[in-house]
Amino acid sequence: MPVVKPFKCPECKKGYGSQSGLREHVNTAHKHKRHRCPYGCGKSYSQWNGMNAHVKADHENTVYPCPYKEKEGCKAKDFKQKRSLNDHIAKKHKGEEGKSYKCPDCSKKYTQSHNLAKHVKATHEGVRPPCPYKEEDECEADFATPDGVKQHVRAIHGDWPRFPCRANDCTKTFKREDYATSHYNRVHVDAPLPYSCGFCGKKFQFLPSKISHEEKHTQHACPRNSCYQGFSCIEEALEHAKDPQHRSDQQLYECPLKNCRLAIIGKALDKPSLVKHWNMHIKREHISNELELVYKEAKQPLFRDIPILGSIMANNHSILLASASLDNAVPEPEEDADEDDQGDEEEDKILVSNDEDINILEQNKVWWGM
Repeated sequence: MPVVKPFKCPECKKGYGSQSGLREHVNTAHKHKRHRCPYGCGKSYSQWNGMNAHVKADHENTVYPCPYKEKEGCKAKDFKQKRSLNDHIAKKHKGEEGKSYKCPDCSKKYTQSHNLAKHVKATHEGVRPPCPYKEEDECEADFATPDGVKQHVRAIHGDWPRFPCRANDCTKTFKREDYATSHYNRVHVDAPLPYSCGFCGKKFQFLPSKISHEEKHTQHACPRNSCYQGFSCIEEALEHAKDPQHRSDQQLYECPLKNCRLAIIGKALDKPSLVKHWNMHIKREHISNELELVYKEAKQPLFRDIPILGSIMANNHSILLASASLDNAVPEPEEDADEDDQGDEEEDKILVSNDEDINILEQNKVWWGM
């Protein structure tokens, strides 16, 4: 009676009667085996799938074009791997439908499982790799991914060469050559703008930019503070805003200047908005430019779902949409004198006196039932 050997080696197809025997064979015969490129380029891979993808991309010139090129005019280059094509379709053409991996702890969605895993570790489990210069330069920055650490080190701590813009009258420099080239083509070259917004008439060089811009006209923004996510209908925007874990991954701050109007009414800002707001104070000479910005953390503001909120959002959205459709043009920039007058008006409004503090707080109590 022949001996049955049901456990086959995936590499050489040799059979074994037990899993332990197969495991011992793989560890001794194939553990350090490399799959070398059959075209003789010298590259080798630990897995056959990696070698096969290399052969198709580099030697057989197998490419995967985007199927939306004719339908939507997609200008994406052909992809060397089918996985990259699938990621592109999910991100650029399917939108929210392509995001099939939803976080169990918040409302975020992702197109790839490993991006969801990174989000869960960094946001909900607190596993964030710190800056390697934490002790040497007293840098307290931490990041969600190792790629973020590398970019931070290159930009802040690394003594890397900078690439200047090719324009003679431009003094900007960039950490990567392709960034400098992209800046030159975008800012200094009069590139054709064949795509126009169907609502306001603004022109774009690329179709995805035009589509992304038009979504701002048609989508309904989340009514919560410092949230810029858009939705196809008001019901989805309100449901997103009611989520108890709404933007739990986002830290908000309040302006540390006591007589700032935003600080008095309790408006919370994300970090980039706070930095921009603080620079406005310096520019208007409210404070000295030597005064260091202190990040005063703020809690996520409570969301009050008043009954008429949906009607207010619908009315505001229809007014903005009708205004953009009637104008159908990009507004021209105002004269310098008007901008200065507007700046002076903003300066008068952003700072308040002690007499106004009580009035603003009382108004908030009346409006929001505080």
